Amino acid sequence: MKKVFVAFVLLGAGVAVGYTQGLFDRFLDSETVAEGKTANHQGKGEGDARALFDAGNFQDAASVLEERASAQDGLSDQDLVLLAETYTALENPEMEKKAWETLLHDHADSPLSARALWGLASLAKRENRPEKALGYCQKIVESHPRTAAGAKAASELGDHFLAAGQKTEARRAYSTALGAAGTAERKRIKKILTGLNRDVLFSGAPGKDMTVYPVEPGDSLARIARRHGTTVGLIKILNRLEGNIIHPGQQLKIMQGEVRLEVHKSTFTLTVYIGGLWFKDYQVGVGKNDRTPEGEFEIANRIVDPPWFWKGEAIPAGDPRNILGTRWMGFKNKPGLTGFGIHGTTEPEGIPGAVSRGCIRMRNEDVEELFHFVPLGTKVLIQD
Repeated sequence: MKKVFVAFVLLGAGVAVGYTQGLFDRFLDSETVAEGKTANHQGKGEGDARALFDAGNFQDAASVLEERASAQDGLSDQDLVLLAETYTALENPEMEKKAWETLLHDHADSPLSARALWGLASLAKRENRPEKALGYCQKIVESHPRTAAGAKAASELGDHFLAAGQKTEARRAYSTALGAAGTAERKRIKKILTGLNRDVLFSGAPGKDMTVYPVEPGDSLARIARRHGTTVGLIKILNRLEGNIIHPGQQLKIMQGEVRLEVHKSTFTLTVYIGGLWFKDYQVGVGKNDRTPEGEFEIANRIVDPPWFWKGEAIPAGDPRNILGTRWMGFKNKPGLTGFGIHGTTEPEGIPGAVSRGCIRMRNEDVEELFHFVPLGTKVLIQD
């Protein structure tokens, strides 16, 4: 009986000790877990400021980033962008400005410096300091024109110039913005530019885009066009001339700026640039089975109502078999690349699309309009 009792006591003590140890272990575990959770939370927080920001925990995100800045003696350019955005959300302009300026100071060569300048421009605009905002925008356009921030800044400048009635300046700013603008913004800008191009280029007012030439004895429209790198057709349009007769002393308006064409095969688009600025887009047809060559070409000949030379036969304009339409602008031949050019078509329903034998096809009304702007020597860049 005594042995049983001793065993029972020992068992109870063991249970008690086990229970106590279990409680102790669980206490230690809970402390360890708590410390682990704290450590894990801190570790996660330090590397997960973006998650906190995305979850709307802006103050926590800012605290994490500020702690990291102290521990690391500074933040990366990406972290500084996030910190600035966090203080923007917290409506703390002083700290937001500090973050943007720190990025510019500590990471002057970073591609995100454009984002910092745009952040400062946006902040200045919110604080009703328009001149300061425009100054930042100008700086972005000068240093980072091909970035998203550059597009936003250029668009902002365009809106400012347009509201101020400075159409020439607005046209240049909007054209710059097209380089990296998003789809919706590009659509808005092109609509504005269409009106500006009409007002600036066809108003006849002398300026950066237009000059006035006094006709001299012995001049002809063809000679004047060659001298100024333009076309007779465009001179006649700008000066509302019905015929080719001109008189000494007559003041002729001449459009300034080199014409350049770009063809994008993947979007079936031909874009016209005048003086480096966007002028107009046209839908086109390109070669079947990728037959349209890529590279830079040069306009070598221009023909109204062109004949079509096919299989040894010259098919005249107006013949139903002639597929060239009403205008032809032929490329200068390259080794292995001959007979290519831009022309109209008798099959406009195929535009846009991959429909030709390799040439760039345009609707007749479009190619006739383009013909006025394209002198000999015009460069044509064809790319995918």
